[in-house]
Amino acid sequence: MTGSRSAVTRDRASSPWPLGRVIGAAVLLMALFSLAAVVVGVLALGHLDDERQRIESTLDPAALASQQLYSALLNQETGVRGYALTGQPDFLTPYNQGYADEKTAAKHLQQLEPQLPAASAAELQATLTQAHDWRTRYAQPTIKQIQASGKPVVSPDILAGKAEFDELRVRFAAFQADVSSTRTQALASLDDASDELHVALLAHRQHGAPVPGS
Repeated sequence: MTGSRSAVTRDRASSPWPLGRVIGAAVLLMALFSLAAVVVGVLALGHLDDERQRIESTLDPAALASQQLYSALLNQETGVRGYALTGQPDFLTPYNQGYADEKTAAKHLQQLEPQLPAASAAELQATLTQAHDWRTRYAQPTIKQIQASGKPVVSPDILAGKAEFDELRVRFAAFQADVSSTRTQALASLDDASDELHVALLAHRQHGAPVPGS
């Protein structure tokens, strides 16, 4: 009997993984899992905050300002075309208001421009340049001509001005599409970051729990 106990004692002593070492390794492994979960959680939380800030401070304001800019441009085109066809000064009200609104919206967008993707910033500048060209080549000369003559303008210039504005509309649609696409991607990234954070919290709760009986 004594010999059997001695043999068991020798076997335990000679085992490469004694019970205490196994428990210690398990505790260490769980601690490493918990630490990894914390690190992943911190990174996911930072990513989540970055994407939320990007959407709230850049992309949402850019989308709103782009809508305001589009409305301002439409008001200008509607006003100058109505003035050209009728010679009625009342049509200059939406044109002048649209021009003022355009400057406000453009200023806001230009402040956001450094945070926008390079393609969106390029489209914005091209749109503003084309809007300026449309005014200087068609809108302003047409207004001055009617003010000087007091008569409506009946000429191919009206159709040419509308065609040029339609080109501006296409250019602006490209800018809006870029902003919308970037916002959609940011929302998807925000969802991914939220999922990453959720997984990290679950992993931390599972592996960070104390080992029973330790």
